[in-house]
Amino acid sequence: LEGDGKLSIDYAGELFNPDATTKIEVNNLKTEWIHFNKIAGLLKKKKNVLQFEKLSALNGNESYELIKSQPFFDLKKMNFLRTRASFNLKNAFSNTFLYSLRDSLTPLKGYLTGKIDVAWDGDKVYFDLREKARFENFQLLSTSQPPILKNGGFDIDEALLSLDKNFKLGIQAKISMPNTKVIATGEISEKGINILLKDSRIDMSAIGPISGVAITGVGPATAEIHGPFDDVKFDFKVDWNNFSIVDLHFGRAQSEFSLSLKDLSINIDKLTGAYNQSIFSAEGELSFGEIGEMDLDIDFKKTNFADAQKMFGLV
Repeated sequence: LEGDGKLSIDYAGELFNPDATTKIEVNNLKTEWIHFNKIAGLLKKKKNVLQFEKLSALNGNESYELIKSQPFFDLKKMNFLRTRASFNLKNAFSNTFLYSLRDSLTPLKGYLTGKIDVAWDGDKVYFDLREKARFENFQLLSTSQPPILKNGGFDIDEALLSLDKNFKLGIQAKISMPNTKVIATGEISEKGINILLKDSRIDMSAIGPISGVAITGVGPATAEIHGPFDDVKFDFKVDWNNFSIVDLHFGRAQSEFSLSLKDLSINIDKLTGAYNQSIFSAEGELSFGEIGEMDLDIDFKKTNFADAQKMFGLV
């Protein structure tokens, strides 16, 4: 625990068991769990319980404020109470309010605004967003490549995050973007990421390129994002309109494909599609590294030259 601060204390009540009110101001608070430039609060002792009447924190443009009085410690039993505290957050940086995960969450960046409940059950800390919140300027960074994902952000319709003693972050979330609804479950740890997107509808134009690879498509999708941060893989199962990968346009398509970020390659396990008058199936591999390569087999059941021109960007 590090920081500079000052306290002022007022006592009232029984001589040997007085109630007390303590005004707290701390600068540059740094613990294993949190790091703030400034904290101000009003701490009260009532009987054998400590509670915060007021509590707020600042970190540049970030602000955190306790919504209502919150008991948190039993002086008689000398243990923390397992209660739920509610905070209003504004521009809360991911690496501030999840400071304990600074090593694990180095790749994850963004700013959260909304109401969040924080609770502890003796084993895990829970961050519960029951009302719609906003996560701005989202980035999921890679160690050596363009950002894995980068966009303006998304609405969090509801979410429950859990943090265990090994600093593993569990995730259950429903998020939305233009023409996009995603249900996500999984975990992030220092070992990497393992997230499942299920029963979702995705518009890739809202999500943006994946490690610089432009993928478009709109419609139902299931995806698994997994692996260490230097070797993340995306496994997709989609039923999309306007499906394209860079300059290859597949139109209306059902497909299962995987994107490997380590070598920037896409493996299309199977794809069936229709583009205007053309009906086709495809499988193969596309590479987008320093030397772009394509090994793609396309079987046309029906096609014409005009469709082929548009599908493959031919002049």
